Amino acid sequence: PLNGIISYNRFPGNIITVSDTARHILRIPVKINNIQYLNRISGIRFIIPGYTEKTEASFISYEGSVKIDSLTSQQLIMAKALINGRNPGILPGMAVSCKVYCDRITIFEFLRRSINLKL
Repeated sequence: PLNGIISYNRFPGNIITVSDTARHILRIPVKINNIQYLNRISGIRFIIPGYTEKTEASFISYEGSVKIDSLTSQQLIMAKALINGRNPGILPGMAVSCKVYCDRITIFEFLRRSINLKL
């Protein structure tokens, strides 16, 4: 027996795909200049489309390669977070809006990061 979501693709080559639903990974695009702040993530919350309750995830790591946003030409890395618990509303490849919580910072630090001051 297989555990997960099974999908069949006729083209090319009649491929059957099994998506593991025991654990879901949330991938979050992060600007490359914010990579230094990833270890300060204290929580991640998001809402699955069609549901009202918030779902939580825990930061794991980030991918080791840089991607270029085709619209803004910004360099991004993908942070990875493990979605806590099981939620039947999550489907592989789904896009969600999430909120990332980090350590509290001063207003000066926020401004310094926002306008990229070199002091």
